[in-house]
Amino acid sequence: RNNATRVMESSLKDATVTVRIIRSFEHRNHRNLVLKHLDLSNMTISDLKTIIHDSLRTQPALKPIANHSYDTLKLYSQPHGAKCNNPIINVGGDDHLILKSDDLRPLNELGIGHETEISYFNYDDYHRYQLNPTTIW
Repeated sequence: RNNATRVMESSLKDATVTVRIIRSFEHRNHRNLVLKHLDLSNMTISDLKTIIHDSLRTQPALKPIANHSYDTLKLYSQPHGAKCNNPIINVGGDDHLILKSDDLRPLNELGIGHETEISYFNYDDYHRYQLNPTTIW
C-alpha cells in the first residue's frame, strides 16, 4: 500500500470529530464537544450518541445544555470543504446530511472522517427553526 492509503487508514482509526451540541437555534446556544482518538471504521451512530450523552452527564462545561432532549445528528462540515453561511446549522440537504440511525454501519461509511463537524440537536426544535429561521439576541 502507498503512503496516502496508510495515512487515510490511520486517520480513520485515530480521528478527531467535533460535535456541535445545539441547545437553542433561535438563541444560537450551543457547545462544542471535541472527541479525539475515535475509530470511525468501527464506531456506529449508537456508539457516538452514547459517548455524547456520557459527556453531557460528566463534563462541567456541558452542564448548562445537558438537560435537553437531543435525538438527531447532522453533518455540519467536512475538512477542506465549504462551510455553510448559517453559523448555527446548515438548514439544507437534510435528506443526505442527517445521519439516520443505522446502527450497523460504521461512521466512515456515512461520510464522517477525521476533523468532521457534526451537529447534535432536537429534531422538533430544528423543524420549527426551519419554518421560521430567526435569531433572538
